[in-house]
Amino acid sequence: LNCKQDYISCGQNQKYCYPCIPHMRYSYGKEHFPKTMYSRKYRKMVILMLGSRCKNCHNLNENVLDIDHVNNDGKSEKIQQSTYYKYITELSKEKRELRYQLLCRNCNKIKEYERRKKEVKSAKYSATWNRNSRENLRFNVFKKLGNTCQKCNFNDYRAFEIDHIKGKNSVCWAEDKKDQKVFVGKYYRKLVNLPADSLLKEYQLLCANCNREKQILENELNQHSFRYQVAIVE
Repeated sequence: LNCKQDYISCGQNQKYCYPCIPHMRYSYGKEHFPKTMYSRKYRKMVILMLGSRCKNCHNLNENVLDIDHVNNDGKSEKIQQSTYYKYITELSKEKRELRYQLLCRNCNKIKEYERRKKEVKSAKYSATWNRNSRENLRFNVFKKLGNTCQKCNFNDYRAFEIDHIKGKNSVCWAEDKKDQKVFVGKYYRKLVNLPADSLLKEYQLLCANCNREKQILENELNQHSFRYQVAIVE
């Protein structure tokens, strides 16, 4: 919509190519920055109220902490994200502790993996077969990438994430994101068939905690570089 050029979309709502996205985000961010800060303020309050650490592994890093629904009923809560944290702070202490808990990204992914595993067991045969075939492809990719997190040596496969080393600057980033949303099996099959050298140049294995830290760092660097570019233009 900005430069009128063709591009590979990785989602139905993506309206801009990647060179134009930072510029559109900056103009959008100027208008919505107060709302973002408002949400972050209440998120910090919720984290303090829930103990400021992961319930399972006692991780204290605020960046990797998720607010998890104890009874896995998050979909039933139709609350806007901007008022979601405020809603939790307004609950009584007893209700808050019964419904919510703090988990780090790793523990949250492991919990979600086990929940889906139980759901698939009770599903039809075709659904279990499709999931098992995808899981086998996924495990083969993990083996090719070393079967451990490249930063912290975490070795529980249930919390592994396949990361692009160059982030959004990677040549195949947009196409891979689209495949992950629509053709997950195709994405894993492509990685399995890649030669080991080219696979290790573009991809690495990270646990969910390390991947979150990397994303936060990349976002901060992108914001600083873009502010510098805008200052030069202005």
